[in-house]
Amino acid sequence: MGYHVKKHSRRTPFFLGFICGIATCGLLVYYSVPKLMVITSKSSLDYKDTIKTLESAVTENGWSFRGTENITEELKSRIDTDLTASINTISMCKAVYASTILSDSESRFSAVFMPCKLAVWEDDDNSVYVSYLNAKLMGRLMGGTLYEVLGKEASSDIDSIVSAVKK
Repeated sequence: MGYHVKKHSRRTPFFLGFICGIATCGLLVYYSVPKLMVITSKSSLDYKDTIKTLESAVTENGWSFRGTENITEELKSRIDTDLTASINTISMCKAVYASTILSDSESRFSAVFMPCKLAVWEDDDNSVYVSYLNAKLMGRLMGGTLYEVLGKEASSDIDSIVSAVKK
């Protein structure tokens, strides 16, 4: 009795390469997208001046300043924590952008991101940073009205606001 050995098809290397390519792309997206979703910039100012300057820059760029929340103090008032780093969020809104997005029923889910926020925080060396969602990337990923508003207009405005304190 002879054994019949089946030769591999020419398509086998192609499919193996295709599967490896998809797996590699998946890993790249898994590890890089979270880092791309948030932009962090080092401030050229001290902590308090960074907050004051950003609050002013918000209104100077045509946005409504909604308030600043001291996250560190809020947590300390609720739980026993040894958190010592200064962390604040600055809430802001541009009504025309919010109205355009929320008028589109396909985009209303994005209300979860409203109002827009900037996070001001200190690292362990007392350097001051500003972090915010990458509106341009989010707009591109979500498409439609969100691309038009977040990806083009809002992202430019937010970059301008943060540039007031960037190193």
